[in-house]
Amino acid sequence: MGMQKIIRKKELDKLLVLKDKNLIKVVTGVRRAGKSTLLLQFQDLLKAENPNVSVISINMDLPDFRFLAEKNWKEIYDYIRNLLQENVTNYVFIDEIQNVPEFEKLLEGLFVTPNIDFGIGV
Repeated sequence: MGMQKIIRKKELDKLLVLKDKNLIKVVTGVRRAGKSTLLLQFQDLLKAENPNVSVISINMDLPDFRFLAEKNWKEIYDYIRNLLQENVTNYVFIDEIQNVPEFEKLLEGLFVTPNIDFGIGV
């Protein structure tokens, strides 16, 4: 019996309203509050809207991304840049971004990079 997935419609609607606005969407909350789930649900919505959407999702807590956790912000920025598709909006999600040293420089770099709309979980 898996955990019941709660769709947080109110929060998702807020994220949708902010979609493609020149803002960094920040999802905060205590540990295990459902921030990662909310970001994943938002990604599912984007994919439902457009199956070819470019979604880059990084969770610094997951073993798959441990290799990034050991890198500096610039190397992580370059890693993301290499995944970007041209001439479309790339939706970039970084969860547990506080684990990146000098993460504010990473955010700044992404913010000024064209064709990126992004959300972070802290």
